[in-house]
Amino acid sequence: MEAKTRLNVHEAIAAVKADLGAIARNRQQQNFKYRGIDDIYNNVQPLEAKYGLFSLPEVLDENYSERTSKSGTILFHTRLKIRYHFFASDGSAIHDTVVVGEGMDSGDKGANKAMSIAHKYALTQAYAIRTTELIDPDAESHEVVPHAKPSSGAAKPLSTVKAPSSKVVSSAPPEVLPFEIPYIIPFGKFKGRDFNDIKVEDLVAYKDWLKAKSREEQRPIENVDVRAFVRKVEEEQLAADQISNDMERFANEDV
Repeated sequence: MEAKTRLNVHEAIAAVKADLGAIARNRQQQNFKYRGIDDIYNNVQPLEAKYGLFSLPEVLDENYSERTSKSGTILFHTRLKIRYHFFASDGSAIHDTVVVGEGMDSGDKGANKAMSIAHKYALTQAYAIRTTELIDPDAESHEVVPHAKPSSGAAKPLSTVKAPSSKVVSSAPPEVLPFEIPYIIPFGKFKGRDFNDIKVEDLVAYKDWLKAKSREEQRPIENVDVRAFVRKVEEEQLAADQISNDMERFANEDV
């Protein structure tokens, strides 16, 4: 498409989309293929310049937290909600592109990475940038176990609702362990508290203490509530490790 003067913003975006080819996922990190921010910029920027189009960010919301990687490294996690404003050479604009970017870094680059990720996906979605892979996200599906239905009224003791166990700290064969949402811990130092209100690291430390005590006494944990607690903490720990691994992977993406 030949460029003409003073396209409005909708015409300019359409022109960029018409000229923009597919961008392959040629980068790889931990078996994950992706397109880096430079791949997007190198293809998009010349076309935006050609059709008199540019975008500016507006940070709507920001959140900062600390995470610990599986190797023990402290990582600073940044989550930004950003609105991108697209302007054309005739003065027209659109202000509806809102995306979320997340970045993790052991230094001071978390926000930089979050903004890079946000801009990459804002441009990818605004221009519907194609990839050379013919893989549809709908081709992948996951079978999940339904959540237990929350009980009505006050929380009942842990032992009132049963569900199959996935991990049992015991030498005995696997058995049905109790589970309920909300999970009100019925014993020990966290007795009476909601599981989800306690930091994962505190739960893991208590779980490790319980297992160490069991080993010292040379007998398996027999209390069904304690076994259920240990199982749930280990599930949460695995989930936290997976999140940490995913965030480390994206933290290594070029900015």
